[in-house]
Amino acid sequence: MSLRKSSRGGLRAWWLDGDGAILPVGGRGLLPWFAICGYRSMMTLYNRKGQAVAYIADDGQSIYLYGGKPVAWLSGEAVYSYGGRYLGWLQNGWVWDRSGYASFFTNEAHGGPVKPARQARPARGARGARPARGAREARPARPTRQISWSRVSDEQFFEQ
Repeated sequence: MSLRKSSRGGLRAWWLDGDGAILPVGGRGLLPWFAICGYRSMMTLYNRKGQAVAYIADDGQSIYLYGGKPVAWLSGEAVYSYGGRYLGWLQNGWVWDRSGYASFFTNEAHGGPVKPARQARPARGARGARPARGAREARPARPTRQISWSRVSDEQFFEQ
């Protein structure tokens, strides 16, 4: 565990888990450590069947399908389509949909519904150019997280 000074002058405690994620102690959410430290890595998003559908790129913000198509981006914990639609949020290694159901999980996921066995990741295609980001839709009030899977846990999640 390490201590960091918060913007308000107080101290916040953080710990680094075995999969390389910084987790705030007593805080809410998961922030990939590469997003904080500038480390170049990626984070795989697995669906309810354990298939690798997408990944968060080494910039810690851009989300691509394995074929190389850019489909979404992160603003803090919020997940937005490039058109600006709010899709859900990333917390505790899970991507939750707008209704609070689990859509994807990462290697760092804890809590949430039962995770299936992870299948092998496909080869990554060449990354396409990221489109311009549309104006962000206002985030609705965050619903209570459900301990079950979303009906949309595949590429369609990003097309909503």
